[in-house]
Amino acid sequence: MQKYTIKAGDTLWALSKQYDIPLDEILTANPDVVPENLQIGQTVNLPTRGKTEKHHHTSSGSGRTISMRVTSYGWNDKDPPSAEIAYPKSGGYPTKHNSATEGRGTYEDPITFATDERELDIGTMIYVPFLRKYFVMEDRCASAVQA
Repeated sequence: MQKYTIKAGDTLWALSKQYDIPLDEILTANPDVVPENLQIGQTVNLPTRGKTEKHHHTSSGSGRTISMRVTSYGWNDKDPPSAEIAYPKSGGYPTKHNSATEGRGTYEDPITFATDERELDIGTMIYVPFLRKYFVMEDRCASAVQA
């Protein structure tokens, strides 16, 4: 286990990418840490994986914090009920699944969510801190579509 001191702009997600450690391992190593309330100077545990810090970033964006209203509906709330999604991977979309899935909520196996594609691009991955899970925008939600 390695100790890391939080600096301005750090997030656990960014540290997971920087040190090539899955986010769920960092969360497990820090059960008392509230990811959305990191403080400069705070010490967190980084599991040792035998790798050194990466010196490149794999995403084109630096990430951003957004405020959203979270609601939860299941595939059976669709009309008609179906696990079909609007943007399946097999249709050439930059998504992860071909049908709605609850996944494990990890970065590698995110949970399907739906919104208006004008709000978030198809295939956008988000992390919901209070659920400690990743989601991928793969479906369209009529109630989320703004006129």
